[in-house]
Amino acid sequence: MDKPKKSISSMSLEELRNSLKEGIITISVIGIGRIGLPTALSFANSGLHTIGVDINTKLVSMINSGEYPLKDEPGFDKIFYDVIKKKKFHAVTEISKAVPVSDIVILSLPTPMDNENIQTCIQC
Repeated sequence: MDKPKKSISSMSLEELRNSLKEGIITISVIGIGRIGLPTALSFANSGLHTIGVDINTKLVSMINSGEYPLKDEPGFDKIFYDVIKKKKFHAVTEISKAVPVSDIVILSLPTPMDNENIQTCIQC
């Protein structure tokens, strides 16, 4: 019977380094748009299992079908195809399928903007 996985918050620095080196840490990136997808791909490219989460079902389908959605991000297309092939990255639309199995959760959410692309403040 396998021991339960230790939380990264209770790991020593050496245990954390070893877990990162062995690629046994799972990362979730919530919001895989212009910033979140390259972030997720960078983690996956370093050998960590990475899950992208987005409410855009078309985007998630494209990614899981092996179609790179950010045509104007040079270099990340090669990373994308590599991590998809190695099964280090996939995407889901349901946050409940990613967060419970993740050691680290990163939020990459849009900044609220008005119609003139000026940042709006929700609680100023």
